[in-house]
Formats: sequence, structure tokens, C-alpha cells
Amino acid sequence: MNIEMVSKILEAYRDGKLTLEQAVDKLKIFPYEDLNFAKIDHHRATRQGFPQVIYCEGKTVEQVVAIMQRLAALDRKSVV
Repeated sequence: MNIEMVSKILEAYRDGKLTLEQAVDKLKIFPYEDLNFAKIDHHRATRQGFPQVIYCEGKTVEQVVAIMQRLAALDRKSVV
């Protein structure tokens, strides 16, 4: 998640396109999302100028796939 996405969420709330609860739900994963076996840093690109990477050592194939699916879902997810 980056500043542009947060801005779009807040604007959608301001414009009445999202309820407060919907906006809060969309912001819950900010700055990170805990998958129990990994924490996805959605704020990394904003903070470091470089997006989240996956450190695969010690993770199963299934865990790496789950992390990739979450990152891809967030990328495709519409803000509103």
C-alpha cells in the first residue's frame, strides 16, 4: 500500500463512496499484514522507496505462494 492508495481510500470516504467501516477495513493492513508465518510490509515502498520482497529461506513453497497471492491481490484490488 502506498500514499496514493491511502489517499484514494480517504477520498472515497470523504465522497461517501465508502463507509467509515469500509475505509477502516481497507486500512487495516497498513503498514503490514501478519500471515502468522510472514509479515507483509505494505508500507515498505513508501518508507524505503523499494517494494516488499519475499525472503524465501526457511519457508515452504505453499507459504511463498500464499505471500505472492496476497501481494498480487492487493495490487489488483480496487480501492473503492
